[in-house]
Amino acid sequence: RVLASPAQIPPRVRAHALRGAGVLAWAQTDFEEAVPLMEQSIALFRGVGDADGTANALSNMGTILSSRGDYEGAQRRQEEGLALNRALGNKRGLSLSLANLGDTAYYLGDHEAARQYWEDTLPLDRELGDLHGVAITINNLGLLARDIGDLNLARARIDEAVDLFRQLNAKSALAQALEGLADVHAHRCEYERAASLLRESITVHHELESPQGIAFSLDASAKLAAAQAQPERAARLFGAADGLREASGAVLSPGDGANLQPSIDAVRSTLGADGWSAAWAAGKAMTQERAIEYALSLPEPSPHRLMTLQEASTETSTTALTRREREIAGLVAQGLTNRQIAEQLVLSTRTVDVHTSNIMRKLGLHSRAQVSAWATKVSLPPTSS
Repeated sequence: RVLASPAQIPPRVRAHALRGAGVLAWAQTDFEEAVPLMEQSIALFRGVGDADGTANALSNMGTILSSRGDYEGAQRRQEEGLALNRALGNKRGLSLSLANLGDTAYYLGDHEAARQYWEDTLPLDRELGDLHGVAITINNLGLLARDIGDLNLARARIDEAVDLFRQLNAKSALAQALEGLADVHAHRCEYERAASLLRESITVHHELESPQGIAFSLDASAKLAAAQAQPERAARLFGAADGLREASGAVLSPGDGANLQPSIDAVRSTLGADGWSAAWAAGKAMTQERAIEYALSLPEPSPHRLMTLQEASTETSTTALTRREREIAGLVAQGLTNRQIAEQLVLSTRTVDVHTSNIMRKLGLHSRAQVSAWATKVSLPPTSS
């Protein structure tokens, strides 16, 4: 009624109603509806000089734009909201703005900026007694640790976050954290534990009726299947995840896509173009219920071979790599990003990207964390460049 009778409703009340409707549309993955609702809310809040309402609506708008893949637009709105919250001295709003900017930086692959934003968020959340915010930030920092190959720190942080989410009964956040924890265990070649965590994650997302969440869990399950030398299963699960995202209007962030790409490349290389296309299409054609059933089922033996991390660590000699590739693998193990490696070796970032992809292809690995673990295990010497 509030939205249907704008002339009879005070602008501030209507602004709050529009903001609530926009958040509801976003929660239902109706991004096309959510954006104009939130734009109207922001305009009304500005019109009545409500800085706090404007900051909150800008934060919501950033989240909505991020969900539909407009990360630069999200970043602009979040930075504007951050400035307003600083001026207002609103610590809760400031914490939310910093956390959201960290998320956007992570999605864009800027891990250093993400780390700084999240580390600035954590003391604010602790001061406010916001355990949910603390858990989310700890989990995010755990994912960063995973990405640079510090698997012990990653497991400790994400374990802590999972415990907090269980205490808070925060099911959606729990399901997402379980995916990250499963990935850490997979990097450590603890595949049974990883599979158990992913089964729980998929089940929780299903209970919450979250197609986007289920798609993330299917991608994680596909990545695990690739690590276990199950390429057909991996391709079907990747296809099923893409199908769910397409149906729900969700998108895969650049950061998440980069995390999955080495596994996709390895699976496609093993199956060949036709085999990959057939398996991927079979997965995409699955209904949501069938995709969940397939992900929860036990895998069948595969006639194809993908090298597991254990095999790469013990059977693949460092002579499989060029001198430059060994040098770059050693720097990855030190936690450097491709941009930092490029600066240190006086190369273009694109050249380092190509070398990193070649390293993973030659070793049959699927992520930077696995490259880091491999380089540490074979004791590559630190670079002197």
